[in-house]
Amino acid sequence: MSEFEINEEMKTWAKEHFDNMGIGGVWSPEGTGLTYQKVTDDSWKVIRMMNHPTVQENHMRFATIMMSVGINMVMGDEVEYDPPASSEEAYAQETAHRTLWMPCCCGWG
Repeated sequence: MSEFEINEEMKTWAKEHFDNMGIGGVWSPEGTGLTYQKVTDDSWKVIRMMNHPTVQENHMRFATIMMSVGINMVMGDEVEYDPPASSEEAYAQETAHRTLWMPCCCGWG
């Protein structure tokens, strides 16, 4: 993994972003192959993770940012899935994911 440094701007953003989300809230950073859910005020868990080296690297970066603002990462119950074999499969995966995890009030589902 390449060198990754957390600056104060990232910490400020992370603290505000994670503090403002309610317990049970879901965060799925677009294009990362990851989905997280807030478990308590200071812990999040991975609920979906694509089985790909870049996704593993993304997760390590997010976990590092979270830990820098006092958030614990819970692992073990996540659903791992294979990368899509085509753009059609990628679209189908994304659509299914949004339908499952994004509430209707946000325009998804």
